[in-house]
Amino acid sequence: MTVDDRAYGNGHALNELLRERDQLLSVLDRVVALRETAQLIRTTVGADSGFVADLETPDRAVVRTMAGTLTDEMQNLVVPIGQGIGGRALALGRAVRVNDYLTSRQITHQFDAKVRCENINAMIAVPVISGGRTVAVAYAAKRDETEFG
Repeated sequence: MTVDDRAYGNGHALNELLRERDQLLSVLDRVVALRETAQLIRTTVGADSGFVADLETPDRAVVRTMAGTLTDEMQNLVVPIGQGIGGRALALGRAVRVNDYLTSRQITHQFDAKVRCENINAMIAVPVISGGRTVAVAYAAKRDETEFG
């Protein structure tokens, strides 16, 4: 193997490492952006908690980031289309709000136990649309009896 061959091989390996680094940074940037979004939801709408669910598939979201929660019950919660408030927002392609999550007739109640652990009453879920397609679902929740206007 010549010096040029080794240099070419090392250059190729270095380029591959740089590509991997860029991919990792984009993932980390996304994680930071989602965490900041969850916090921004809280402060913007005056909610007790905010969370963001990433779309894993067109018919399923997973709660990845949370701010202001009492527990980790919602962390990595899989939300299929049509289930709960987020799944309904995903199915309808528009915001859905409830004044009392546990008694609402607008939504299904698969996630009541987790919502109860967070002492959530009012909640709103909004599809996040980018480039004409839904990429996430943003949630805001309040623990007191109130309405999202």
